[in-house]
Amino acid sequence: MIEKLKNLYKDSFIVSNSGGDPSYIWFISDTGIHFGIKKDAISEKEVVLLSTLFEFYELESNAQTTEQSLWSQFLFTTEATDIPQSAFNRCRFVHFKISKPIIDLQNFELAVKALFPSEVIIVWENGQQGTFIEKINQDSMIEYNNLEDVIEIFASDFYIDVHLFLGNVYEITSNLQSKFHFERNGFNIAFKYLHKQRVFSLQDIIPLVILESIDKSSKNDISFIIEETFNEEKEQLETIKVFLESNLNVTLAAKKLYMHRNSLQYRIDKFIEKTGIDIKNFNGAVTAYLSILLIKHFEDSDL
Repeated sequence: MIEKLKNLYKDSFIVSNSGGDPSYIWFISDTGIHFGIKKDAISEKEVVLLSTLFEFYELESNAQTTEQSLWSQFLFTTEATDIPQSAFNRCRFVHFKISKPIIDLQNFELAVKALFPSEVIIVWENGQQGTFIEKINQDSMIEYNNLEDVIEIFASDFYIDVHLFLGNVYEITSNLQSKFHFERNGFNIAFKYLHKQRVFSLQDIIPLVILESIDKSSKNDISFIIEETFNEEKEQLETIKVFLESNLNVTLAAKKLYMHRNSLQYRIDKFIEKTGIDIKNFNGAVTAYLSILLIKHFEDSDL
């Protein structure tokens, strides 16, 4: 029977020794095996039918602590919800996406708590996305540079790919929910265009949030500033993008690009000459960077 269900529901069917992912409906077979079917892949009638054949496993009530449940309601309920009472005054959201649902949630959560220097609350939005709420009681916080190591550990221990967005530190006030949703939305937008990048910060996300919000005509106008000049020279645009992302440091950018410093300087000078945009100053750098982002990441979507 289990094999028949697996063939029927395919990728929406998983088997576990103890249950797990709350985005699945869970049952227990006669032999004590827990199996789950994704909630969006099974109808109410099918749930009722399977409940007559197998014991229904109430995962939701067992999977979350009271603290997790309260924070989940606060962050994801559209109705007005009180801020959970807590012993910490500040927090930071570390948003995450994983490549597949975690079967062994208990060990996953233990690994997360061991990797963070401060105490964290794990809140799931669905089986592959959620947030680590980092409690800020002191200066002990996970660093941006450490997140790549966290990803490597998840990959080796749980065989999953992970993308992380390190949010800002916030006071726990009434507008915390809106700040969370701004970050979550920004993470989703950045992941859409920079899905090969594994760790994100606010400086990665905000330019894309700005560009996503403007209309198609404005996107065309902004990208046209540079695209017309460099339509056949996309490699040149990538060179300039790396220079801008290297804090306008020619030596650092040349090292990243495996180029001679003088060759990079020549390309920068030619870019300024052709476009009239002086990327050596702040305003010119911002203008060029936004235009290059539009050409590189948005041309296949809205443009």
